[in-house]
Amino acid sequence: MRREGHALPMRLRRLCLAEHGRSRAARGVHKARRGRAASRLTPSVGAIFGATLKSVLDYSGVDSKKARTVEALRHVARFLDPTKAAIERCPGEDRPHLANGLVAHRVASAQRRGLAENREARGERSYLGRHGLKDIAVGATAAILIAHYVMSVHGTLSPEAALAGLADALASASALLAGWPVGGGADHDWHIAALRAEERAIGRVRAAGAAAAAVTQRLPHVSALQLQLDWMRAAAWPRGVRCDALSHLRTCAALAAGEPLGRGGASELANALPPIAAVPLAALPAEAWMSSAASEASSSSEDGSDARSLASSASLSSASSVGSYEAEEAHMTPEETQLACRMFSLI
Repeated sequence: MRREGHALPMRLRRLCLAEHGRSRAARGVHKARRGRAASRLTPSVGAIFGATLKSVLDYSGVDSKKARTVEALRHVARFLDPTKAAIERCPGEDRPHLANGLVAHRVASAQRRGLAENREARGERSYLGRHGLKDIAVGATAAILIAHYVMSVHGTLSPEAALAGLADALASASALLAGWPVGGGADHDWHIAALRAEERAIGRVRAAGAAAAAVTQRLPHVSALQLQLDWMRAAAWPRGVRCDALSHLRTCAALAAGEPLGRGGASELANALPPIAAVPLAALPAEAWMSSAASEASSSSEDGSDARSLASSASLSSASSVGSYEAEEAHMTPEETQLACRMFSLI
């Protein structure tokens, strides 16, 4: 999936996911016969349809050096932070697949070595490569939203261009997922479920985007982009809303009409949901949760202080970087303001 005027496309793939966060022995790495080196194969915990973090940031035009990469990681963490609470209260069969795409796992080693977009020449390793972050798996929906958010806050795209590019990228990804060739095998059912869950997530995002576009016609582009990204993020991982094949068309219709969701039976059911195995942002290190001031101090030199010593800023929201919706509310009619408030109440 290529963005016009950009040299590097985003590579959407079926990515097999590896366990993480434990020692090699604890996660059951297969041992080779005596006299041979231990195999680097690790067991898979599932699959998603999406892109690696390196492919997402390359597509976004992020410099491979430390300062810009760390800044981008901070933006990624801020943008996805609200999804942690949302996915915990999102019932339905799509839930585990949606959670797996939220920067929660790395690509399994058996597949990792074959990803051409992630290869780096010796002596030219990126900051992501040096810190083992380039192979983090990102679902297609999250990848597209992250990329356009990062491009807007980094200045790679103007807000107007980001709005147009976001719509085009979602349409392209939707077509790719709908036509994805599927085969048989023991893992067929799991992969099909992950594919359809991602396809439905993009469908919800596009429905919410259409509703947001109708509301934001008279807003400045920067505020329109922020509002669209907020609505799209909430539609992809809707808190208290069932996500599965049976509820999908009804949910998309409600989103497109600007109706508030997350009320009634589904919301009550969400309170009793078991914890999910995949925690959003779990594959990102603590370095991603930096305050702006700490990041600027670190960015003054490639050899600056270690990122682990920098402060956390998980409480910061995406609105601080893209622009304030509240500051532009006066440009909307009372009807548009009421609809926006209704949508924000569900999101």
